[in-house]
Amino acid sequence: MSFKNIIAGTLLTSVVLSGTALAVNHPAATKNSFKLPANMYKLEQKTADVTGDKKAEIITLYGQKEKSSDIYNQKLLLVIENPVTKQVTSLPLHDDGYSPKLLLHDLTFDNVADIMVTAEAAAIQTAIFIR
Repeated sequence: MSFKNIIAGTLLTSVVLSGTALAVNHPAATKNSFKLPANMYKLEQKTADVTGDKKAEIITLYGQKEKSSDIYNQKLLLVIENPVTKQVTSLPLHDDGYSPKLLLHDLTFDNVADIMVTAEAAAIQTAIFIR
């Protein structure tokens, strides 16, 4: 699993990962050497086929914060695991925010679920699209 393009905008902190793009290389993604960084807490976990292979992957959103009860996340990390091959891909989102959400929808109309991560920011909200 890998990722291709990153485009930034302004509206809300969000990341969209397109199903077929998960087969393309992205330098920020690491494979099979995943170790959870310090102070990372699981925020949300869902399952869906995001690669187009007709098998559901496990998608987990982690947030780095001082303690688990904090609402502000200093960094966000997305982890995608193939439960069949045990391959793990982690993608540091290099973003911060309040109340991050993990959404899985077919946003690109290719019949494969896309991953969207949103988070609220204090004054300015940004959007990141990865395809």
